[in-house]
Amino acid sequence: MTEEKRNNPGFQGSETSGAEVVIYTQEDDPVIFVGSRRERDPLIQVNGRKRQDVNPSLVSVSTTKEMGSASGKWQALIKPSAVNDNIFNRILDDDWVDISFIRHGRKWHTMRGLIDDVRKTTAVTGTGATTTAYQLTGRDFGKIFETTPIWFSIFSDDAISGGVSYKVFGGQTNIQGSPGQTVRGFLDGFLIELADSGRALWQLPSSMPGQRAETFVQSIKFDFDKFSNDPARLGLNPNFLMPQGTVWEMAQEWSDPLFHELFVDTLPKNPQSNEYTNEDTEFTVVFRDRPLPSIEDGPKNKKGKDGPWYSLPMHLIPSQAVVNMDVGRSGLDRFNAFFVAPQIAQEAVKAGAIDLYAPLWSKDDILRHGLRRFDITSKYTSLNAELLTLSSRLRTRVRDWYCINSYLLNGNISFGVGLPNIRIGNRLKILSPRGPDFDHTYYVESVSNNWAFGQGLKTSTGVTRGWIGTEDSYLEALEVLIIQYSVPVKKDPDNA
Repeated sequence: MTEEKRNNPGFQGSETSGAEVVIYTQEDDPVIFVGSRRERDPLIQVNGRKRQDVNPSLVSVSTTKEMGSASGKWQALIKPSAVNDNIFNRILDDDWVDISFIRHGRKWHTMRGLIDDVRKTTAVTGTGATTTAYQLTGRDFGKIFETTPIWFSIFSDDAISGGVSYKVFGGQTNIQGSPGQTVRGFLDGFLIELADSGRALWQLPSSMPGQRAETFVQSIKFDFDKFSNDPARLGLNPNFLMPQGTVWEMAQEWSDPLFHELFVDTLPKNPQSNEYTNEDTEFTVVFRDRPLPSIEDGPKNKKGKDGPWYSLPMHLIPSQAVVNMDVGRSGLDRFNAFFVAPQIAQEAVKAGAIDLYAPLWSKDDILRHGLRRFDITSKYTSLNAELLTLSSRLRTRVRDWYCINSYLLNGNISFGVGLPNIRIGNRLKILSPRGPDFDHTYYVESVSNNWAFGQGLKTSTGVTRGWIGTEDSYLEALEVLIIQYSVPVKKDPDNA
């Protein structure tokens, strides 16, 4: 938990912040400097302070991560040095970049990624002076999952199509099973098979610190610790598919996304760290149960506080740090009838299995607002004897998560300070000087950090699941709502 004081109005203290950009090149490019047989600089520190410095200077840099998107985005504006001003001869696409932000002397390595574009801008000022700057844009390492294609052809031995896909779908890689096994099969299995075939190695520059291997494939950490597969599920024959798309698109599709979260981020090796450099982080793929509050989370006398929601990192921020808050709630987010069933073939449904499609609904809410359906069809199933239990448990879970939807806030919150330790999938609490009953608690779905020379570091977030009040008051409201829900009784056709 990151704590800030519950400040009273008035002076909140001064801010000192900074940013660092480091570029790691692949030194043996066959075109750049090929005439003189020179190698590119293996490491470029964007830390120049004046025109005569060897290294370029950083003018501004920003990063953005969003839940559900494979890759984060970044961009940096740099001024070349007079000593070595041809950036086009120093930087190429798919060179690697580290971006760190600093606040009060503490550093957070926020993003490790690759360069997509390098653009040069030249302008003549009113005094006749010429200014030159380079705009670098790119994505974090999720780009690799986002750009690695999958397609299947049983008629080809090519390592990119038939060879690799047949190995993965043919059972050499565990592509079917639980959602966790299937997701890892897509993200891990295809890259490993491609790497073994001499393709998609994504070799890492030797100058990059903190890596345990020479290639990206060998350096990924899969954090599946908070995936429970409860209730137990199996995939519906994904090995018989004819897949098209990228490894990320397939993994996301088969992640059972309503019930799980799949995202990538540059995360500290030690999750308890209060600061971390580019030697302390690693490429991390997170797959976990969706961590939303539920009555199922624990015994009633504990008010449900045993669930994953309450173990998420929490950032406590005084309300005075907020410079812009645009949040609200909408009737478009209201649901009052929940339908959840596995995607099974109709001819395989036995007599009585129609109960799988029974809704869990609130007749009182339907009378006031009309029928607001929430329909989920899962790609996963259990043995036929357990289908009713599976459907019932998942339906109850979805009700707990979304029956309260129309009472929750979502939107954007911008801060007048930099908070680079906030990550997607965290919680944040805006502390009110009026006390806990007026605190705002949110789930963080997106984070943007922006640093500019002379302006400092600012952070903005996209938030959902907003609640004003205490955790106990949330659970009390949820208990009031779920009492209204029931499963309708089937009509007896003989007595109709």
